Amino acid sequence: MSPVPEIIQLRRIARRTDLGADPDAALKALARGEIAIAVNRLYALDHALSDRPGAAALPARGSILALNQVLTQHAAYFEAGEPG
Repeated sequence: MSPVPEIIQLRRIARRTDLGADPDAALKALARGEIAIAVNRLYALDHALSDRPGAAALPARGSILALNQVLTQHAAYFEAGEPG
């Protein structure tokens, strides 16, 4: 599973709603290949969203959990960076 769809969905949700949470710090860590930092920041983001009332945060939380699962299971691949 590619994390790209989850990243796109998470960024769209953060942009169009007032969730008060910005995934950029986690995504920048992911881009640098710092998977442990990305996962920790995503967990912190999920925790912040869990305190929000209503269902507005649920799609973002789903994307965060799916992304964390992929990153955790395939950390070595993502940490290796671009080939060549």
